[in-house]
Amino acid sequence: MPDAAPQKSCCTPVAACFYGLFAVAFFALMLLFVSRALTDPDFWWHLKTGELMVRGRALLAADPFNFTGDPATVTLRERMILQGYWLWQVVAYGFYRLGEFAGIKLLGGLTLLATYAAVGRSLLRSRVRPEVALPLLAVSLYLYFRFYPLERPQVISFLCAAVLVGFLVAVRRGERPSWLLYPLMAVWANMHGGVIVGAVLLILFAAGSAWDLRGEPARLRAIAWWCGGGILASFVNPVGLDYYWGTLELMNRGMTEGVTEFRSSFWVFSYGTKAIAWLWLLLAVHFAALGRDGRRGSAAEWLVSLFLAVGGVLYMRNVAFAAVALLPLTACAVERALAALPAVRGPRFRSAGPAAAGLAIVLLGYACVDAWRWRGEEAVNQDSVPRELAEFLDRVPLEGNLFNEYTWGGYLLWKLHPKYRLFIDGRAIDERAYGDYFTISGASLRDAGGTPEYKRLIDDYRIDYVAMHNQMEFGLVQKLLKYLLADREWVPIYLDASGFVLARSTAATRPVIDRHRIAKKAFLDQLLGYYNQALQAAPQRADFYLGRGELLGYIGRYDEAARDFATVRQLDPGHPFLDDKISQLQKLREKTGQ
Repeated sequence: MPDAAPQKSCCTPVAACFYGLFAVAFFALMLLFVSRALTDPDFWWHLKTGELMVRGRALLAADPFNFTGDPATVTLRERMILQGYWLWQVVAYGFYRLGEFAGIKLLGGLTLLATYAAVGRSLLRSRVRPEVALPLLAVSLYLYFRFYPLERPQVISFLCAAVLVGFLVAVRRGERPSWLLYPLMAVWANMHGGVIVGAVLLILFAAGSAWDLRGEPARLRAIAWWCGGGILASFVNPVGLDYYWGTLELMNRGMTEGVTEFRSSFWVFSYGTKAIAWLWLLLAVHFAALGRDGRRGSAAEWLVSLFLAVGGVLYMRNVAFAAVALLPLTACAVERALAALPAVRGPRFRSAGPAAAGLAIVLLGYACVDAWRWRGEEAVNQDSVPRELAEFLDRVPLEGNLFNEYTWGGYLLWKLHPKYRLFIDGRAIDERAYGDYFTISGASLRDAGGTPEYKRLIDDYRIDYVAMHNQMEFGLVQKLLKYLLADREWVPIYLDASGFVLARSTAATRPVIDRHRIAKKAFLDQLLGYYNQALQAAPQRADFYLGRGELLGYIGRYDEAARDFATVRQLDPGHPFLDDKISQLQKLREKTGQ
């Protein structure tokens, strides 16, 4: 049965003022969110893929960017990566041609606006009161702002999921299922693999409705056909039914383990930002409202809610998605739960609207201040891309195979294709190369026929150049860099504050080495200088002291290294790598007798 519509809140002049201030704060945060510098490393390969498809007027049939794969064999997983985002990539490139990076921000802004327009429409049709809607909208936008960039195709899944859940809420209210579900699912399936979430939501909604509507067979049949039709519409894509299997292959456990965005919200809270607690609060309110709703709560709502909530808690990449997609359901559940309370129907509750708006304004104001503090003057966050290193590679053509930083692959192929083909990029399109990347970058010393494993793989892939970030996580010196600098076969030819390029000494690379060689001592001194600069800018960053201490130990300045480690102990006594680095320093001292 449809839910009874709640009474409208009385809008006094004070309430109208607060609601107006809320709207100003909400759209201000939206504007600051949209104007934020681009940071996502995967954006670049999406943009380049869109360019190639537009220029070639065809979908990509094989990988044009990496030298590690087999172009004659394209797996289902690879086909999904090459063709599964085609519509968003073409649209994004169209916006880029329209206004370069301002065009990309415009696309993100339109997607964001459409997402909250869909959510707002659902809340209005459900007649959710401002005192319920405004805090939920504020928390949702805050989580979106904190945990997701707008330049990724995943934001289309945010929009489509918000629209879909709005449809489900409308059906739950007793409205006729909307035919717009079919084009929604078809468009979604050509923009992002998140359509598989949409299909799961439809299956769960149909399954829950089988229980909720067990006494209304005609309506149940209509919902089942509607849900089935939506799933069938998602098969209208270049990969067809295989789209689902390809998407599941992309979630291969071995290829997501250790990736930050696939870590849980609990890990984020412990090692990242405490703002994740807002998601937990949102979910607590959601399920408390569903539980309080008692008899009127439906099995369909519970199944859909649990699925979205679990995804948000277990994977950081789904935090903002859950906060947006659940919003129409959360608002309705809270509205019903509050409407059942006698006190809510009394005159005392009329002041709740301005109070709720005030709390929402405080949260949005805090987020706006945070966004303003971290705003950048440039369209692209220069700390996230190796701009100067890419310019060097573009200026100095290197003949041979390039082993590159994983997170830089997208930007490098955007800037350097077709002049260079890379080892890897954020697509991780070749599973074998993905595993070998970590073996090489981690300088694995495991025996491989009398040779350290990383050296054998360098030989197998015929790698002539290495271009990587100077530092690893927690400020540590790039491990592969330390081993290659100790190898006479490898010569530094480039270094800046973020990255380096080393060349393998061969007849083919000799002309480049002769022109750009950097003495290894000068290279290490320059790298140490970059650590010193970083510490001058951020003297309380324990990671920079740890990295500098490791580098000092590597070049034999053990007493200085020990002092840096002691500083780390003061700043961050529980640093996860400190004891290991102190132990390594002690072994170096024993080995050299110092």
